[in-house]
Amino acid sequence: MRMKPSALVETDHRHRYKMLSGLVDEVVITRGPLGAVICHAGRQLLVDAKPQGPVIDTTGAGDLFAAGYLFGRTHGYDAQMSGQIASLLAGEVISHIGARPHADLQVLIKPFIG
Repeated sequence: MRMKPSALVETDHRHRYKMLSGLVDEVVITRGPLGAVICHAGRQLLVDAKPQGPVIDTTGAGDLFAAGYLFGRTHGYDAQMSGQIASLLAGEVISHIGARPHADLQVLIKPFIG
């Protein structure tokens, strides 16, 4: 499918998700305080933002979200659970200044993954 890049910015978000889903098997779009949308297997999954306190600095939030999502997917978790892990990790890093997590991330996600 060939499309103009402007097609992604000149349409509403539901149409953008549908267009992207037609190009790849899995799409993850972060939306800051609105959480994220995951388009996978013909479904749109919503993931809530999970700030671990007041938002202090968003530096590194996208990186931690991506790391959490990829961790989940490469360890056999479904898209929804991977999104939850990702949101939890991003929520940790935005609660303080700097892009390095202060919490032990394995301990943080343990209640989610058992």
